[in-house]
Amino acid sequence: PGSIAQEEADGSLTILSAEACSIPGRICSAGTFTPLTTDTVVPPGFYLAADMVTLLPCPLGASCPGGVDQGQPTLCPPGQYQVTPGAPYCATCTAGTICTGFGGAFPELCPAGRVCSLPGRVGPTYTCPAGSFCPAGVLTLNTRSGIPGSPTVCTSGVYCMAGSTTGVVDNLCTHCARSCTEGTFCGANSTDAGGTDNCPPRWYCPRGVKVPQPSPPGHYVSESGQVFPSKCR
Repeated sequence: PGSIAQEEADGSLTILSAEACSIPGRICSAGTFTPLTTDTVVPPGFYLAADMVTLLPCPLGASCPGGVDQGQPTLCPPGQYQVTPGAPYCATCTAGTICTGFGGAFPELCPAGRVCSLPGRVGPTYTCPAGSFCPAGVLTLNTRSGIPGSPTVCTSGVYCMAGSTTGVVDNLCTHCARSCTEGTFCGANSTDAGGTDNCPPRWYCPRGVKVPQPSPPGHYVSESGQVFPSKCR
């Protein structure tokens, strides 16, 4: 012990160095060819470089808990991240974010149109509820929570299907707010093209109205669901 030797094919040992193993931080146990272990106690947040002596700060996206014989940093697992150089442990992704793979340095915002309500997730938890839209980073299904990161209720005159990402009206876009269908009206939080209801008699509803429009003087509406009033004769 304390010297370095090489085992030959016939089983004999060739002493490569008769000098004591004196490299700082290394141990030469009996029968070793190269010093592979170290008695250096690595502090939390650091790891040993290839020379097994130099201490390096833990890189982004990894954990370095410290201790004896600490080699390379351990990549953060999915659902966790590490954003601070020299931090000993990975952190859990918070609600409203996701951490999709190994070695994440920064959490990603929950994708638009989705809800990430649980911490430590690698993907979204829910689809944005119908009647509202979800930009990136939404963390609750509750549209009335009043906290940042809640879905936004779609305004009157439009409807929003599940998974909507924006309140900007685009009738050709599957994940945008859409104008209420002709002959119907849409209050806030409408979930489909039928809106709140059909226009009642004596009222008419062009596309995208918030409330039914009354028939003007000299006109009438005799049936529900009408888009325009008829002129009196």
